[in-house]
Amino acid sequence: MNFAVEHQSEQSEGDNRRRIVLNMDCVVFGEMAVKFESVVVGEKIQLSGFLMNKSARSKWPVMNIQEFKTDQ
Repeated sequence: MNFAVEHQSEQSEGDNRRRIVLNMDCVVFGEMAVKFESVVVGEKIQLSGFLMNKSARSKWPVMNIQEFKTDQ
């Protein structure tokens, strides 16, 4: 299953605060993909996994999801 997530936060950079917005392509496979189907679009989730190239020819990063938690 392929999808995209958006991360938003505020981070410290030296003495300044910086607003961060990041869109990341993600992929999830197998039994984890079946469980992930219950996630509602717009729902806040915590993801863990690893980054990989989108394909052998692409340097574009994709997050391979190994675990997730919803805020419920």
